[in-house]
Amino acid sequence: MTEFNKCTCVKVNKDKMDLIKAKGLNLQDLLDKAMDAELNLSNVSDVQQKMDYLSLKIEKLKKERDASIKDCEKKIDILMKNLLESKEKEELYYNKQIHFLELELEYLQKQYDE
Repeated sequence: MTEFNKCTCVKVNKDKMDLIKAKGLNLQDLLDKAMDAELNLSNVSDVQQKMDYLSLKIEKLKKERDASIKDCEKKIDILMKNLLESKEKEELYYNKQIHFLELELEYLQKQYDE
C-alpha cells in the first residue's frame, strides 16, 4: 500500500460514495490510482526509465532556456548598438546646428563691432 503524507478534504458525490462503500473499495486507493493515471505514473513499469526520461527533458529545457536567453541578449546588444548610433547622430545633428549658429553669431558680432 502507498504511504500517504498529506491530509485534505474532498467533496464527493454521496451516491457514488455509497456505491464505493457497498463494493468494499477504499476511497483513498481510488484517489491515489486516479492521480497516478492523471500524472501518467500508473504506466511507469520501470522507475529508472522514467527518471532518465525526466532528466533528459530537464536538460533539454535548460539548453533551450540558455539558447533563448543568449538570443535575447544578442537582440538587446543589437538594440543598444542602434540606440547608441542614433544618439551619436542626434548629437552630431545638434552640434552642427549649434556650430552654425555660433559662427553666425560671431560674424554678426564682428559686423556690429566694426
